[in-house]
Amino acid sequence: MKNKVTRDGLYQSSTYTFFVERARCFGFHVRGKGENYSVAIDPKRWEECLYSAKGLPEYMKKVMVKKGCRLFRIRKRHRSDYTVNCMIDNLTAIQRRWGVYKKIIKYTLSKISAEELTTDEYSEEVAANVMTYEEAVERTRENNFILSELVKLEKDDLYISLHEAFFHQMASQVEAMCLRAITKNGYKEDVFHRNVFYTFKHTAEKEVKDLDGFECFNKLYSIWHFLKHNSKSTYDKVCAYREVLKEGEFFQGSSLACKFIKFDAPLFESILNGIRTFVIEYCRLVFKEDIEEACWNHEEYFSEGVWNLMMDEDDPCGVSSNPFE
Repeated sequence: MKNKVTRDGLYQSSTYTFFVERARCFGFHVRGKGENYSVAIDPKRWEECLYSAKGLPEYMKKVMVKKGCRLFRIRKRHRSDYTVNCMIDNLTAIQRRWGVYKKIIKYTLSKISAEELTTDEYSEEVAANVMTYEEAVERTRENNFILSELVKLEKDDLYISLHEAFFHQMASQVEAMCLRAITKNGYKEDVFHRNVFYTFKHTAEKEVKDLDGFECFNKLYSIWHFLKHNSKSTYDKVCAYREVLKEGEFFQGSSLACKFIKFDAPLFESILNGIRTFVIEYCRLVFKEDIEEACWNHEEYFSEGVWNLMMDEDDPCGVSSNPFE
């Protein structure tokens, strides 16, 4: 098996000369060695090699093709250098985990059932004429009903507990994601709260709160704080989102908060989808990152494209390994 090399290592290895010379044919220009190397793309040549049939996509052309500039300077070295990509990856991981978790909840609850009683439970009483057969049948029916109701209550409690546990985990992961995002961009303080996130890089808080998807982000925190603090003040904030509360029930301050939240799959999925929209808009506003551009305007995208073109010519059967994987 061939030894794989990292992207940074590629430009320091014996593969360097080979790769640089071949890459130029596809409009991929490498300059320098070691950590100081840089990459530039010839848009015209790149279009001829990769997009000869349909032409360079318009969203790429408007960024790459500039009047008076023959070469395009790639904005980032790695895909993960874009904060928006990291945050979207975090959200995708949470959504995948939720997809597995909700199946586990369904399976767990399906295994809980009441054991059906029969009239045999009262066979001795019937034999001793202490109870008639009709009375035994009626008593069995009553006991089965009580058992089924008890099991239903247990299942309802377990349903709430499992969903509440995931909600806590989900909210904690979203908050950790936000802290990682601003830390990646220079935040060094020990204290973190939402207002820090809203006003990072001197951003106006109102601008952040006006972004698409913000209400879902705020809804997450409102529900989370209600579940944690179990207070009337946090309940009042959740009341701004009446659709998440169970109908006909009003919090009195003496019950568990989780009993009042209408936990279901649409709640989790709508919140996560809304936060995804909010994150994309937040990164556009605060970090000046466009999600569409972040998908391709980095060296990894172009270097992998070049490698695939080389392999199409030299190894059409796909036997050789890709050093970028």
